[in-house]
Amino acid sequence: MLIVLVCLRRNYFAPTLVLLHVTHALLHVAYALLLVAHALLYVAHALLHVAHTLLHVAHALLYVAYALLHVAHALLHVAHALLYVAHALLALK
Repeated sequence: MLIVLVCLRRNYFAPTLVLLHVTHALLHVAYALLLVAHALLYVAHALLHVAHTLLHVAHALLYVAYALLHVAHALLHVAHALLYVAHALLALK
């Protein structure tokens, strides 16, 4: 940095050095933006994993609901059979 300041003070290659430093600074800015974009991609990837997991949970809950529906259906058949038994018992009286 000291060499750059001396060159600028003596006006040696001043325009070239300024352009070089501006370009270098812009490269740092571009690299920082790439790092931010990379971090955002990691966040998006993690959110996709969360959404995928939630889809699996919803699918499992649908299976549970379907199983409970079968249980309710079976209980309705039991109740229906009990009604037939009651009807038969009343017919015997």
